[in-house]
Amino acid sequence: MSTPSRSDTKTAAKRRAAARQRRRVLLRQIGAIFFVAIFVLGTATTIFVAQSVQPSSTASTVPTQAPTESAGAAITQLQQQAQQAEAKQDWAAASGYYLAAADLSPSNATLHYGAGKALVNKGDYTKGVAELQKAIELNPDATFAAEAKSLIDKYKGNITPGATGAVTGTTTISSTGTITK
Repeated sequence: MSTPSRSDTKTAAKRRAAARQRRRVLLRQIGAIFFVAIFVLGTATTIFVAQSVQPSSTASTVPTQAPTESAGAAITQLQQQAQQAEAKQDWAAASGYYLAAADLSPSNATLHYGAGKALVNKGDYTKGVAELQKAIELNPDATFAAEAKSLIDKYKGNITPGATGAVTGTTTISSTGTITK
């Protein structure tokens, strides 16, 4: 039995040290890739959430239908966030939350009323009056119908001529619940 020579031992130690160094570099590279991936995911999520809260500039093309159970939970959450924003008088956020919820449930007059009220408070009279009119059209017997009509009459004069969604007539609610324009 022969014992390894001193040069063989040194060579083996150098190989082990080089292998440890390669593993350390590889682990650093994997760690860097992991943190970059987490950063990208976080940024993408933040952008997506910010865009989904922004009020939509076009009318909803979603067909009127009853919300699903998961959509119902999302609508409730958005409505609660809108009400919290209203309490802070953050009309931009409130209108964004209400419009997002109204996109999920286009037949919900309460959401359109909240969006219209927040929009006129924000100063976007054209869209606000349009949302208030939609709320009245969806539910003319709602408890908020009289206030919505009052807001429409109040802010209709503030609409810039030629603006998109401008109000052209007056909405009237008769005692039978019939809407005339």
